[in-house]
Amino acid sequence: MNGDLDPTQEEVVSLAKRLFAKECTIERVRLAETSGFDGNLWQSLSDTGIVAMGLPEHNGGIDASLSTLALIAMEWGRSIAPVPLLETMVAYRLLAQCGSDLL
Repeated sequence: MNGDLDPTQEEVVSLAKRLFAKECTIERVRLAETSGFDGNLWQSLSDTGIVAMGLPEHNGGIDASLSTLALIAMEWGRSIAPVPLLETMVAYRLLAQCGSDLL
């Protein structure tokens, strides 16, 4: 099995690393401790399309593979980002697979 990232995955990981490095300073993470949520970070993730990456294109995503989403989740966890990214990605994929019109 080849563990190398393809060019798209490298680009996505690079984007996530840069965004989390910029937006998840220890000071900002600590400020979000009481609520567990950083609205500015969430907006940045939404603006870059990271939140909806796993959705099919017709739902506004890019139909990213589970392995690509796992790479994003690793960067999210590494940065202790105070946003519900993993939960949202899972919920979006589940709703899309169910044919939900909630998306």
